[in-house]
Amino acid sequence: MTNQPNQNPEVKYPALCHYRIIAIDHPNMKFVIETVSMNLGITAPVVPGRKSAGFKYRSFGIEVVVHSKEQMERFDQEFRNIEGVKMVL
Repeated sequence: MTNQPNQNPEVKYPALCHYRIIAIDHPNMKFVIETVSMNLGITAPVVPGRKSAGFKYRSFGIEVVVHSKEQMERFDQEFRNIEGVKMVL
């Protein structure tokens, strides 16, 4: 048996990217995420997900076709910059 270092496979673009955004459960959060998405040229729907056990946070999902690593990182950073967003996966 040979030991090979754990290598990350290279992503080939365009690629479908699944973003999971964890944010404070505020009534306008979906609208804010949709607005940022539209400003980025994303037309995919923002899908509300589960609420946290204490009902303080909610997840939102969005699937986007990205054409480069830079574009993927830009989308990630813009979602992270939204006030009330705690995590982007």
